[in-house]
Amino acid sequence: MGTQIRAQSNCNSNYAEAVENITKLITKRHLILPLRNDFVFKVTGFHAKQQKLLKTLHSFTDSVIISRRDELLKNINNNEPNERNNLINILLQSSIDGKPLSNLDIREEVDTFMFAGHDTVSSAISFALYNLAKHPAIQQKVFEEMKFVFEGDKRRPHALKDLNELHYLDLVLKESLRMLPSVPFIGRKLKKDTIVNGKLLPNGANVVIAPLLMGINPHIWDEPRSFKPERFESHNVTNLSPFAYLPFSAGPRNCIGQKYAMLEMKSLISKMLMNFEISLESGFQLKVKPEIVLKPSSGIKLRLKERLYAS
Repeated sequence: MGTQIRAQSNCNSNYAEAVENITKLITKRHLILPLRNDFVFKVTGFHAKQQKLLKTLHSFTDSVIISRRDELLKNINNNEPNERNNLINILLQSSIDGKPLSNLDIREEVDTFMFAGHDTVSSAISFALYNLAKHPAIQQKVFEEMKFVFEGDKRRPHALKDLNELHYLDLVLKESLRMLPSVPFIGRKLKKDTIVNGKLLPNGANVVIAPLLMGINPHIWDEPRSFKPERFESHNVTNLSPFAYLPFSAGPRNCIGQKYAMLEMKSLISKMLMNFEISLESGFQLKVKPEIVLKPSSGIKLRLKERLYAS
């Protein structure tokens, strides 16, 4: 977005904290049935808390949009090039049917990116590192591929071309997302009566699709509890339904940031594996909590050992 909030060094970042808290609030409303009623939600005080959190989120986004719009107009008026190439600037210069997007239009798009990408990628990276630590032979195969692509130079910058050549790592990430998808459940509201397996789902019904359960369904996957990245080789998925694998959803409302997310994961994991061997702490058992974003309930305890390269 072209804006620094320094959330990693400042654990008290208002914006990051608001995203975290509203995620918990949404999860609570989904899981506690009475809170789905608007009246109950309001009288319990959760609605007021939600509005306060939304004010924090929207105020921050609005201030960034206004600042960027002023900067863009100033550059245009002064015939100066716009040096910032980020999502907000692209949206500011976009139009629909010849009309520029309003600040509200832009805020909705920015909030989607910020909210959807806040924890999903970090969760996916955590689970991928867990699976690599749990399967040292697969980790070694990933490292050998990286060593070839980066020519054994762990200090070499990882360019887009390099990341696109990490084919086996791509398979590993897909397999990890199959077993532990960042978004465990996807909700949809039907706009028309729909027949599924001979049963009528009426117009207006809320439907929940569970990638977390689909990923371990033996009717879809062979040995679903086994970590087998090779199952995603092109010749192995020829007969697989395009809707069998849904970590990024599917159809017209699939994740707009899917490719970017995969590149983020490849970039960070390749940096780690080029520098460290990863193993699990002795006796560690993974437990997860299926909120809006799937997370380990008590973290993932990894051990890092520096990789030594022959001189």
